[in-house]
Amino acid sequence: MTLRGRSKSFYVLLSATVLLLIASMAAALIIWCLWKGTSQLDVPDVPETNDPFSFLRKAFTVTRQEAQRFSNYSYLLDHPDKCSEQDVDLLIFVKSPTKHADRRAAIRATWGNETYIRHSKGVTIKVLFALGAPMMSGHQQIQRDVQEALEAEDRLHGDLIQQDFADTFRNLTLKVLMQFRWARQRCGHARFVMTGDDDTLVHTPNLVDYLRDAARRNVTDLWVGRVRSGEKPNRDKNSKYYMPMETYPWPTYPDFTLGSGYVVSRDVVEKIYQASLTLNASIHMDDVVMGACAYLVGVKPQDHVA
Repeated sequence: MTLRGRSKSFYVLLSATVLLLIASMAAALIIWCLWKGTSQLDVPDVPETNDPFSFLRKAFTVTRQEAQRFSNYSYLLDHPDKCSEQDVDLLIFVKSPTKHADRRAAIRATWGNETYIRHSKGVTIKVLFALGAPMMSGHQQIQRDVQEALEAEDRLHGDLIQQDFADTFRNLTLKVLMQFRWARQRCGHARFVMTGDDDTLVHTPNLVDYLRDAARRNVTDLWVGRVRSGEKPNRDKNSKYYMPMETYPWPTYPDFTLGSGYVVSRDVVEKIYQASLTLNASIHMDDVVMGACAYLVGVKPQDHVA
Protein backbone atom coordinates (compact mmCIF):
# COMPACT_ATOMS: atom_id res chain seq x y z
CA MET A 1 0.00 0.00 0.00
CA THR A 2 1.26 3.48 -0.87
CA LEU A 3 2.02 6.09 1.74
CA ARG A 4 -0.96 8.13 0.55
CA GLY A 5 -3.24 5.07 0.92
CA ARG A 6 -2.00 4.39 4.42
CA SER A 7 -2.47 8.01 5.42
CA LYS A 8 -6.06 7.97 4.08
CA SER A 9 -6.90 4.77 5.99
CA PHE A 10 -5.46 6.25 9.19
CA TYR A 11 -7.65 9.35 8.94
CA VAL A 12 -10.75 7.26 8.17
CA LEU A 13 -10.08 5.08 11.25
CA LEU A 14 -9.41 8.14 13.42
CA SER A 15 -12.61 9.81 12.24
CA ALA A 16 -14.65 6.67 12.93
CA THR A 17 -13.14 6.36 16.42
CA VAL A 18 -13.96 10.00 17.24
CA LEU A 19 -17.53 9.63 15.97
CA LEU A 20 -17.98 6.42 17.99
CA LEU A 21 -16.64 8.15 21.11
CA ILE A 22 -18.99 11.11 20.62
CA ALA A 23 -21.97 8.78 20.10
CA SER A 24 -21.10 6.81 23.25
CA MET A 25 -20.83 9.99 25.31
CA ALA A 26 -24.15 11.25 23.96
CA ALA A 27 -25.87 7.94 24.75
CA ALA A 28 -24.41 7.94 28.25
CA LEU A 29 -25.61 11.52 28.76
CA ILE A 30 -29.13 10.64 27.61
CA ILE A 31 -29.27 7.60 29.91
CA TRP A 32 -28.01 9.67 32.84
CA CYS A 33 -30.60 12.38 32.20
CA LEU A 34 -33.39 9.83 31.98
CA TRP A 35 -32.26 8.15 35.21
CA LYS A 36 -31.89 11.49 36.95
CA GLY A 37 -35.31 12.58 35.84
CA THR A 38 -36.89 9.31 36.99
CA SER A 39 -35.17 9.36 40.35
CA GLN A 40 -36.27 12.93 40.96
CA LEU A 41 -39.79 11.95 40.01
CA ASP A 42 -39.91 8.88 42.24
CA VAL A 43 -38.08 10.06 45.34
CA PRO A 44 -38.32 13.65 46.63
CA ASP A 45 -35.06 15.38 47.39
CA VAL A 46 -33.88 14.69 50.93
CA PRO A 47 -31.40 17.16 52.43
CA GLU A 48 -27.97 15.71 53.02
CA THR A 49 -27.89 15.14 56.76
CA ASN A 50 -26.86 12.59 59.36
CA ASP A 51 -30.57 12.04 59.98
CA PRO A 52 -31.92 9.75 57.21
CA PHE A 53 -35.54 10.45 58.20
CA SER A 54 -35.46 14.23 58.35
CA PHE A 55 -38.00 14.26 55.50
CA LEU A 56 -40.65 12.97 57.94
CA ARG A 57 -41.05 16.41 59.52
CA LYS A 58 -42.34 17.78 56.25
CA ALA A 59 -44.09 14.66 54.96
CA PHE A 60 -46.05 13.95 58.16
CA THR A 61 -46.79 17.47 59.34
CA VAL A 62 -49.84 19.44 58.25
CA THR A 63 -51.76 22.41 59.61
CA ARG A 64 -54.11 21.94 62.55
CA GLN A 65 -57.05 22.53 60.24
CA GLU A 66 -55.89 19.77 57.88
CA ALA A 67 -55.23 17.37 60.77
CA GLN A 68 -58.79 17.77 62.05
CA ARG A 69 -60.07 15.50 59.29
CA PHE A 70 -58.41 12.59 61.11
CA SER A 71 -60.16 13.34 64.40
CA ASN A 72 -63.43 15.01 63.45
CA TYR A 73 -65.58 11.99 64.32
CA SER A 74 -68.40 11.62 66.81
CA TYR A 75 -68.58 8.99 69.53
CA LEU A 76 -71.23 6.34 69.04
CA LEU A 77 -70.24 4.59 72.26
CA ASP A 78 -68.20 6.18 75.01
CA HIS A 79 -67.39 5.79 78.69
CA PRO A 80 -65.84 9.05 79.90
CA ASP A 81 -65.97 7.87 83.54
CA LYS A 82 -64.15 4.57 82.92
CA CYS A 83 -61.01 5.91 84.61
CA SER A 84 -62.74 7.75 87.47
CA GLU A 85 -60.55 5.95 90.03
CA GLN A 86 -57.59 7.96 91.20
CA ASP A 87 -54.96 5.33 90.41
CA VAL A 88 -54.91 3.58 87.04
CA ASP A 89 -51.72 1.65 86.52
CA LEU A 90 -52.38 0.44 83.00
CA LEU A 91 -54.97 1.36 80.38
CA ILE A 92 -55.30 -1.32 77.69
CA PHE A 93 -56.91 -0.51 74.36
CA VAL A 94 -57.71 -3.42 72.07
CA LYS A 95 -58.35 -2.76 68.38
CA SER A 96 -61.30 -4.97 67.49
CA PRO A 97 -63.45 -5.18 64.34
CA THR A 98 -67.18 -4.86 65.00
CA LYS A 99 -67.89 -8.52 64.17
CA HIS A 100 -65.36 -9.98 66.65
CA ALA A 101 -67.66 -10.29 69.67
CA ASP A 102 -66.27 -13.76 70.40
CA ARG A 103 -62.70 -12.48 70.64
CA ARG A 104 -63.74 -9.65 72.94
CA ALA A 105 -65.52 -12.17 75.17
CA ALA A 106 -62.41 -14.35 75.29
CA ILE A 107 -60.20 -11.40 76.27
CA ARG A 108 -62.59 -10.35 79.06
CA ALA A 109 -62.46 -13.89 80.44
CA THR A 110 -58.67 -14.27 80.23
CA TRP A 111 -55.84 -11.77 79.97
CA GLY A 112 -58.11 -8.72 80.01
CA ASN A 113 -59.90 -9.64 83.24
CA GLU A 114 -59.65 -6.47 85.34
CA THR A 115 -60.90 -8.11 88.55
CA TYR A 116 -58.38 -10.95 88.41
CA ILE A 117 -55.44 -8.56 87.96
CA ARG A 118 -56.64 -6.36 90.81
CA HIS A 119 -56.88 -9.32 93.18
CA SER A 120 -53.73 -11.13 92.06
CA LYS A 121 -51.43 -8.16 91.53
CA GLY A 122 -52.99 -5.36 93.55
CA VAL A 123 -52.99 -2.98 90.60
CA THR A 124 -55.73 -1.32 88.60
CA ILE A 125 -55.99 -1.95 84.89
CA LYS A 126 -58.74 -0.75 82.57
CA VAL A 127 -59.51 -2.65 79.38
CA LEU A 128 -61.39 -1.05 76.48
CA PHE A 129 -62.13 -2.12 72.92
CA ALA A 130 -61.71 0.38 70.08
CA LEU A 131 -64.19 0.14 67.21
CA GLY A 132 -65.37 2.04 64.20
CA ALA A 133 -68.85 1.97 62.71
CA PRO A 134 -70.15 -1.14 60.91
CA MET A 135 -70.19 -0.48 57.17
CA MET A 136 -71.99 -2.88 54.84
CA SER A 137 -72.61 -1.10 51.57
CA GLY A 138 -76.14 -1.74 50.35
CA HIS A 139 -77.12 -3.63 53.51
CA GLN A 140 -78.46 -0.96 55.83
CA GLN A 141 -80.59 -3.37 57.85
CA ILE A 142 -77.59 -5.63 58.52
CA GLN A 143 -75.62 -2.55 59.48
CA ARG A 144 -78.32 -1.52 61.96
CA ASP A 145 -78.48 -5.05 63.37
CA VAL A 146 -74.71 -5.09 63.95
CA GLN A 147 -74.83 -1.71 65.67
CA GLU A 148 -77.71 -2.81 67.91
CA ALA A 149 -75.74 -5.93 68.86
CA LEU A 150 -72.74 -3.74 69.77
CA GLU A 151 -74.92 -1.50 71.91
CA ALA A 152 -76.35 -4.54 73.72
CA GLU A 153 -72.81 -5.87 74.29
CA ASP A 154 -71.74 -2.51 75.64
CA ARG A 155 -74.70 -2.26 78.02
CA LEU A 156 -73.59 -5.59 79.47
CA HIS A 157 -69.86 -4.89 79.75
CA GLY A 158 -69.40 -1.11 79.46
CA ASP A 159 -66.10 -1.34 77.61
CA LEU A 160 -66.63 -0.37 73.95
CA ILE A 161 -65.29 2.92 72.59
CA GLN A 162 -66.65 3.59 69.12
CA GLN A 163 -66.52 6.47 66.67
CA ASP A 164 -68.43 6.91 63.43
CA PHE A 165 -65.64 6.25 60.91
CA ALA A 166 -65.88 3.04 58.89
CA ASP A 167 -64.45 0.05 60.75
CA THR A 168 -62.06 -1.13 58.01
CA PHE A 169 -58.44 -2.18 57.74
CA ARG A 170 -57.60 1.05 55.94
CA ASN A 171 -58.91 3.07 58.90
CA LEU A 172 -56.72 1.43 61.54
CA THR A 173 -54.73 4.65 61.83
CA LEU A 174 -57.91 6.53 62.77
CA LYS A 175 -58.65 3.87 65.38
CA VAL A 176 -55.21 4.17 66.97
CA LEU A 177 -55.37 7.96 67.05
CA MET A 178 -58.80 7.70 68.67
CA GLN A 179 -57.29 5.54 71.40
CA PHE A 180 -54.52 7.98 72.25
CA ARG A 181 -56.84 10.99 72.19
CA TRP A 182 -59.29 9.18 74.45
CA ALA A 183 -56.47 8.13 76.79
CA ARG A 184 -55.19 11.66 77.05
CA GLN A 185 -58.60 13.30 77.48
CA ARG A 186 -60.41 10.65 79.57
CA CYS A 187 -57.61 8.79 81.37
CA GLY A 188 -54.64 11.14 81.42
CA HIS A 189 -53.53 9.90 84.85
CA ALA A 190 -52.94 6.30 83.72
CA ARG A 191 -49.27 5.49 84.24
CA PHE A 192 -49.00 3.39 81.09
CA VAL A 193 -51.11 2.77 78.00
CA MET A 194 -51.05 -0.36 75.87
CA THR A 195 -52.60 -0.78 72.44
CA GLY A 196 -52.93 -4.13 70.71
CA ASP A 197 -55.02 -6.34 68.43
CA ASP A 198 -57.80 -8.69 69.51
CA ASP A 199 -55.84 -11.70 68.22
CA THR A 200 -52.91 -10.92 70.53
CA LEU A 201 -52.29 -13.01 73.64
CA VAL A 202 -50.85 -11.02 76.55
CA HIS A 203 -49.37 -12.42 79.75
CA THR A 204 -50.84 -9.58 81.79
CA PRO A 205 -49.26 -10.48 85.17
CA ASN A 206 -45.78 -10.41 83.59
CA LEU A 207 -46.58 -7.15 81.83
CA VAL A 208 -47.76 -5.61 85.09
CA ASP A 209 -44.54 -6.70 86.84
CA TYR A 210 -42.45 -5.23 84.04
CA LEU A 211 -44.29 -1.90 84.20
CA ARG A 212 -44.26 -1.82 87.98
CA ASP A 213 -40.45 -2.02 87.84
CA ALA A 214 -40.38 0.73 85.20
CA ALA A 215 -42.57 2.93 87.44
CA ARG A 216 -40.22 2.39 90.41
CA ARG A 217 -37.34 3.59 88.26
CA ASN A 218 -39.38 6.62 87.10
CA VAL A 219 -38.85 5.60 83.48
CA THR A 220 -39.91 8.18 80.91
CA ASP A 221 -40.10 8.16 77.12
CA LEU A 222 -41.07 4.50 77.24
CA TRP A 223 -42.26 3.06 73.93
CA VAL A 224 -41.75 -0.68 73.99
CA GLY A 225 -42.90 -3.53 71.74
CA ARG A 226 -41.63 -5.62 68.85
CA VAL A 227 -39.51 -3.16 66.86
CA ARG A 228 -39.09 -3.25 63.11
CA SER A 229 -36.03 -1.37 61.87
CA GLY A 230 -35.10 -0.73 58.24
CA GLU A 231 -38.40 -2.15 56.99
CA LYS A 232 -38.95 -1.60 53.28
CA PRO A 233 -42.34 -0.56 51.85
CA ASN A 234 -44.31 -3.38 50.24
CA ARG A 235 -44.72 -2.59 46.52
CA ASP A 236 -46.83 -5.66 45.72
CA LYS A 237 -50.21 -4.38 44.53
CA ASN A 238 -51.85 -7.65 45.57
CA SER A 239 -50.85 -7.24 49.22
CA LYS A 240 -53.05 -5.50 51.79
CA TYR A 241 -49.82 -3.87 53.00
CA TYR A 242 -49.15 -2.41 49.54
CA MET A 243 -47.62 1.05 49.73
CA PRO A 244 -47.83 3.10 46.50
CA MET A 245 -44.77 5.11 45.49
CA GLU A 246 -46.84 8.29 45.32
CA THR A 247 -47.92 7.81 48.95
CA TYR A 248 -44.52 6.85 50.40
CA PRO A 249 -41.71 7.14 47.85
CA TRP A 250 -38.81 6.62 50.28
CA PRO A 251 -36.89 3.31 50.45
CA THR A 252 -37.40 2.47 54.16
CA TYR A 253 -39.80 3.18 57.01
CA PRO A 254 -38.73 4.75 60.28
CA ASP A 255 -38.36 2.40 63.23
CA PHE A 256 -41.77 1.31 64.49
CA THR A 257 -43.33 -1.17 66.88
CA LEU A 258 -45.71 -3.72 65.41
CA GLY A 259 -49.32 -2.67 65.88
CA SER A 260 -50.16 -6.07 67.38
CA GLY A 261 -49.06 -4.75 70.76
CA TYR A 262 -46.92 -2.03 72.36
CA VAL A 263 -46.84 0.03 75.55
CA VAL A 264 -46.06 3.69 76.14
CA SER A 265 -45.61 5.70 79.30
CA ARG A 266 -47.91 8.55 80.33
CA ASP A 267 -45.55 11.27 79.12
CA VAL A 268 -45.43 9.66 75.66
CA VAL A 269 -49.24 9.64 75.49
CA GLU A 270 -49.16 13.41 75.90
CA LYS A 271 -46.48 13.75 73.24
CA ILE A 272 -48.42 11.60 70.79
CA TYR A 273 -51.54 13.64 71.42
CA GLN A 274 -49.74 16.92 70.78
CA ALA A 275 -48.16 15.51 67.61
CA SER A 276 -51.56 14.27 66.42
CA LEU A 277 -52.81 17.85 66.30
CA THR A 278 -50.64 18.42 63.22
CA LEU A 279 -50.08 14.82 62.09
CA ASN A 280 -50.67 13.70 58.51
CA ALA A 281 -52.31 10.36 59.24
CA SER A 282 -53.41 9.58 55.68
CA ILE A 283 -51.28 6.41 55.42
CA HIS A 284 -53.40 3.36 56.22
CA MET A 285 -50.65 1.43 58.02
CA ASP A 286 -51.06 2.51 61.62
CA ASP A 287 -47.74 1.14 62.87
CA VAL A 288 -45.84 3.12 60.20
CA VAL A 289 -47.72 6.30 61.13
CA MET A 290 -46.91 5.70 64.78
CA GLY A 291 -43.27 5.14 63.83
CA ALA A 292 -43.30 8.54 62.17
CA CYS A 293 -44.98 9.94 65.26
CA ALA A 294 -42.26 8.46 67.48
CA TYR A 295 -39.67 10.19 65.33
CA LEU A 296 -41.54 13.50 65.46
CA VAL A 297 -41.82 13.48 69.25
CA GLY A 298 -38.22 12.36 69.73
CA VAL A 299 -38.93 8.95 71.26
CA LYS A 300 -37.07 5.86 70.11
CA PRO A 301 -39.13 2.64 70.16
CA GLN A 302 -37.48 -0.07 72.23
CA ASP A 303 -37.55 -3.77 71.49
CA HIS A 304 -38.95 -5.81 74.35
CA VAL A 305 -37.08 -9.06 74.85
CA ALA A 306 -39.66 -11.70 75.78
